[in-house]
Amino acid sequence: MLAGWALLWRFGRAFVFEGPAAIEGYGWAGYVANAWMVVHEVDLGYDLFRLPLHGWMLGTLGEALGSYADGGVALAGLCMAAAVAAAGLAGRALAG
Repeated sequence: MLAGWALLWRFGRAFVFEGPAAIEGYGWAGYVANAWMVVHEVDLGYDLFRLPLHGWMLGTLGEALGSYADGGVALAGLCMAAAVAAAGLAGRALAG
C-alpha cells in the first residue's frame, strides 16, 4: 500500500497543492457553491443529488486549507489513497 501511495504522489500528483489553482470542469461551479452553502448553513437549495455530505467535506477542507481548490485536491487525494488501501487489502485477502 505504501508503494501505491508513493506512486500516486509521484505520477498521479496526489496531494500536490500548486498555489492558486483554478477549479475547472463540468459542474465545478455548482459543487463549490453547494460546499459554501452547506458549510455556512445557508439553505439556498443546494444540490440534492449529492446531499450535504460532499459539500460538507469539500467546504470543510476548503475552509481549513484556505482554498476550495486545495480542498478539492485534498479530498481527491484522500479518495485515491482509500482506493489504493482497499485494493491492497483485497489483494492480501485473496492471496491468503
